[in-house]
Amino acid sequence: MRSTNALANLQTIATSKRFVALLLMVSVVWLLYPFANGLGCSYRFTHDGELNLQKGKCRSGVLSVYIENKASGRVINKTMLWGKRGSEIYTLFISQREVKPAMVTKNQALYADTFYDNQLLIVGLLLETKQPNQYVSVFDYPFDIGYDITLFGKTSFFD
Repeated sequence: MRSTNALANLQTIATSKRFVALLLMVSVVWLLYPFANGLGCSYRFTHDGELNLQKGKCRSGVLSVYIENKASGRVINKTMLWGKRGSEIYTLFISQREVKPAMVTKNQALYADTFYDNQLLIVGLLLETKQPNQYVSVFDYPFDIGYDITLFGKTSFFD
């Protein structure tokens, strides 16, 4: 009788370990899928807004962006990993280099572009419009902002 209970306990433990391993594996696949899918990117984009000019390109999952703050004159180059799942987009910070510092001024609004400097993860949506090559990118983490962008190319393998 005792050996039967011990065997049942071992089976329960083995089953729960398999379940935890499976759950962990599914979670890892779920988290990595956007970045694996983003390896298929081959596009270039432009956003020329009131506050800033952004030009970028994505190749094989690496997004490089030139950002010029029109008010302060600050220019930075950012490099990020690109991820995409459906209309959801993810950028994971790799590096940033300041090409031209901001002009010294008392107007703190000129430094508004520093709010996402060195953010590790930025999450948003890339939404198609009715116009060819015209998209809206909307971000809600770590900040709320939207951009009208012109995009040419492929944003991922599948989506």
